[in-house]
Amino acid sequence: MSLIPLTDEEKKRIIFGLRSSVVATRFLTIKKIFELVEKAPDKLRYLEVSDETAMRDILNLLEYLASNDTDAVVRREAAISLRAIRNILGPKFKYEVIMCPNCKEMLTFNWRFCPKCGTEMELESLEKEFSKCSNCESLISGKWNYCINCGYQLKKSTLEVRCPNCKKEIKEEWVICPFCGTRLKT
Repeated sequence: MSLIPLTDEEKKRIIFGLRSSVVATRFLTIKKIFELVEKAPDKLRYLEVSDETAMRDILNLLEYLASNDTDAVVRREAAISLRAIRNILGPKFKYEVIMCPNCKEMLTFNWRFCPKCGTEMELESLEKEFSKCSNCESLISGKWNYCINCGYQLKKSTLEVRCPNCKKEIKEEWVICPFCGTRLKT
């Protein structure tokens, strides 16, 4: 069985659906994403590798909807889908979303200006939330092992424990993998 990746048209429909002003469109798009997570997770893993920008857009939009949507059902479903998609993608996409204080546009880490309204980011407020790389002074997250700007190792990597069957990240104390049911300890 070969993988059929998401087409450019499908990616656009997902992103436009998440940005839609129509509640039903946002809801149905979120359900489509969750269906992809459940039935075709490899398509999303492939998208992570082939078009990281689209994947980050989808994750940012889901995170924004999960906390800011006017409809409670959309907020709930976005949060559920966001957790599910991050679980299949792994730790790389578990990062903070920074919002413009003026227009609430989602920004990429280390942007100094909002591309939508031009507001300069208050570095002092960001410095309270994030620390600085000891090598290049760029803002960094406490969750990172390496600086995204210079590649400096910030802390020793923690070893991930993965299920020997489905390869998903698990906790060391688990006896059975909750994702595939494989017995981990006897």
